[in-house]
Amino acid sequence: MSLFTDAFTTYALDMDLRGSGTAQQLAEGWADQKYKELSSVILRLLPWAGNLRTAAAGFYNVINFNGRKTTRWEVSNRQLQHLRDLGTEARAWEALCAVMAAISSRGEKVWLECHDLLDELKTIFKKQSVPDSKLSSRRRDTIRKEAPKMVEDGAGFFALALIDPRSVHYVTFAKGPEGPLPATSMIIRRMPLWDALKTMDWEGPLRGAAADKGWLRSSDRQFALQDLQLDHEDKSRKERTDIKDLEPDNQLRDLLRSKRPVVLLDTLAALAPREVCKTNEFSRIVQAELVSLVKEAKAQGEAVVFHVASDDPCKLAKKVYMRSPVADYGMRCGCLRWRASPSDPWAREFHKSDERLTLCLQMP
Repeated sequence: MSLFTDAFTTYALDMDLRGSGTAQQLAEGWADQKYKELSSVILRLLPWAGNLRTAAAGFYNVINFNGRKTTRWEVSNRQLQHLRDLGTEARAWEALCAVMAAISSRGEKVWLECHDLLDELKTIFKKQSVPDSKLSSRRRDTIRKEAPKMVEDGAGFFALALIDPRSVHYVTFAKGPEGPLPATSMIIRRMPLWDALKTMDWEGPLRGAAADKGWLRSSDRQFALQDLQLDHEDKSRKERTDIKDLEPDNQLRDLLRSKRPVVLLDTLAALAPREVCKTNEFSRIVQAELVSLVKEAKAQGEAVVFHVASDDPCKLAKKVYMRSPVADYGMRCGCLRWRASPSDPWAREFHKSDERLTLCLQMP
């Protein structure tokens, strides 16, 4: 927890002074420098975190933890104390989540925030009449003082899964010559498709009247997934199926209306610097975990959905999600479209093209 607090405080200082882009790059650098120490802590927590077992693919190991039911799902010191009271394993997983949030930092994505850091800082600055100058020593000292207090209400994004009974957290370990090597962290949650979409950025892809769940109850409503065309460049006019060729998907509409749970792939992160991941071929483990997820979901008759969080979703989909064997069970990648009735045009997703959400969706 001390290591995480160090990472989080440094990140908070950089976020306030330099902005999110630079802060994320610096967080990755911090994780690289502290990698051996962070990795060692993860391994030392294993005896309390559960039984390490061989994964279905056979060439790596895995442990998992189911989220526990607490009085509420909002992460706070009170809810986490409720979790800790459940025993040593729960406390070990809280520590694991903290260390993994720090070690997995990337310039493209950082998992250090459990709550909105900048909003919390603004509230603190206003309450304490902190100077507006970002170079103010008082402002910097205030961040150093308040950041550890924020950690008490959740050490990183992965902490959310600890108190959500719908979640399962899988952590994998490569079989190295000197023992297990932390490889990946993956969190899934089971919930209705409508709720799963609402967990995504900007509260999901549905906008306007369609953002109201009551709107989709009408028998005239239609939905479709506008597939990415992987042979075209990102943001080209032909990157997605032509709108004129969209066909309504009644199964998708019915699933959106249903309370039937789907599998939401919430997070997937590497637990090592890029070079370590490359040297030890962690990409094989990522692929194996994804295949295991989609294969089991298909066998259980469950849909799988997740947000392709990338500046170039087409490239990422082509590289990972829409290739065999991950795509062998019916995975599609595209943007959700809707319309009020067959006689209406398909609604626009967003007012700003850079806010378009790309989904991966595998139907039951």
